[in-house]
Amino acid sequence: MEMNLLLTLIRYRQEDLCLPDPDKPGKMVHPLDTWKEDCKAESVLWDMTKYMKIYYQKDWQEEIKGDVWLELMRLLEKSGKDDRLRFCIERALEGFAGATGIRRLAELHFSKARLIGRLKKEWDGSDGWTKLCKEECMMAYAVCKTMEMEKELAEIEHYCKEELHWHITL
Repeated sequence: MEMNLLLTLIRYRQEDLCLPDPDKPGKMVHPLDTWKEDCKAESVLWDMTKYMKIYYQKDWQEEIKGDVWLELMRLLEKSGKDDRLRFCIERALEGFAGATGIRRLAELHFSKARLIGRLKKEWDGSDGWTKLCKEECMMAYAVCKTMEMEKELAEIEHYCKEELHWHITL
């Protein structure tokens, strides 16, 4: 419960505190720039990943750290900070390497696949990105299939069909 409250506070944006714009009737203005709020949230989440390693026991770490990593990834993906997102995903995958639960791995691998798909323009012109993207989708798909995560399975299938022109199966 503490974690849900903390993540809610981090997600809390200045949009809820909008003020009427004196120049445009009916429009609202943010008191602070959204970018600054995202940077604050990102900073808090990065700090949380470091401190949880020190202060929480292994079983709590896995549950809580997963929420923090996923929230940080959502924030970075939304803000378009692909280099930081790539680093975040790799760190999260390292952090979950010895974990007992696998549910979070699906979202991590699928986020990595979407990132590879977005970064294909930066690739060397080869189709190497397609192979890597398919591998990440396959790992995410396998976890979702094992854990019976129907909604996530449909999302991965849709992504593979639309973006990769590939029908994913196990």
